[in-house]
Amino acid sequence: TAYQVWVYLEGTEGKFPADDDPSEVINMTGKTDSLVNVAITTPYGFVLNETKGDVKNDVTIAPDGSTVYKVYYDREKYAITFDGNGGTIAGEPSITSDYRYLASVTAPADADLVKKGYTFAGWTPAVDSEATKVVTYVAQWEANSYDVIYNVMGINGEPDSVFKTESFKFGEELKVTADKPEKFGYTFSGWTNIAGATYHFPATMPANDVTIEGTFTVNNYTVTYFVDGEVYATETVAYGSAITLLEEPTKEGYTFSGWSEAPATMPAEDVVIEGSFSPITTINGVVYDAEDLLIYNLRGERIIDVDELERGIYIINGKKVWVK
Repeated sequence: TAYQVWVYLEGTEGKFPADDDPSEVINMTGKTDSLVNVAITTPYGFVLNETKGDVKNDVTIAPDGSTVYKVYYDREKYAITFDGNGGTIAGEPSITSDYRYLASVTAPADADLVKKGYTFAGWTPAVDSEATKVVTYVAQWEANSYDVIYNVMGINGEPDSVFKTESFKFGEELKVTADKPEKFGYTFSGWTNIAGATYHFPATMPANDVTIEGTFTVNNYTVTYFVDGEVYATETVAYGSAITLLEEPTKEGYTFSGWSEAPATMPAEDVVIEGSFSPITTINGVVYDAEDLLIYNLRGERIIDVDELERGIYIINGKKVWVK
């Protein structure tokens, strides 16, 4: 006698088909008035549901072929884990969910994956589109790059400027650049933070850009004054500062030549300023510079020793002078 086995397979959302719409109908034959005794192979990915259908019921085969034997199968469930691998997934270190066999697997949104200093770079292994096994997917991360910005302090109203920019991966070992900026008339004095304190460079790159500032110290140079070839005085003057000449020295019986020409402001080098004394001679109350004094008698003979002058007429520096 004919009879039917109706098979109901649980859907991926946990629901079975309607009673009148089985997943599969299997036509069978058996002895009239005997109990249904079927051996149906459980489909892959499913388990027999022993609480639904006729599995535990005694069903007799009717002679008119109207007998229906119902069998229900639940889908296997698989625990699927998404591991943040040091990061978080929607604030959690990992997320585990049960998926029914062949249910669509949805990975967490990229925006929900957070790890300081890193950007999410995918899952290992690659996420299957359907659930077929217990599996753990591990988040992969790529270290972000950040900049170390070396600023150089402006001088005398000049704006700050960027001396150098270097990029490092988050967590990468850092060392302060060995390069040093140069500024004419100044000496580089080191790197400081924006508050002016000596900068202690982090051992590794943080998860943000780092700005440090190079400072300069103005150089000092020496102004040396020479009088008659001997050092008269020295002064230390900062580069760019005004040079104020010393008061001219005096010496009894001599005239001072004045200081040689000097720059208005201190250059980036030492400066030498010179002066000299010349002896002076007074004749008839007129002061003459002894070095430039030319005295002749009326016979055209030059007189070197002024103390030998007697009363009379002489030619002094081209002019006729009566010496009393």
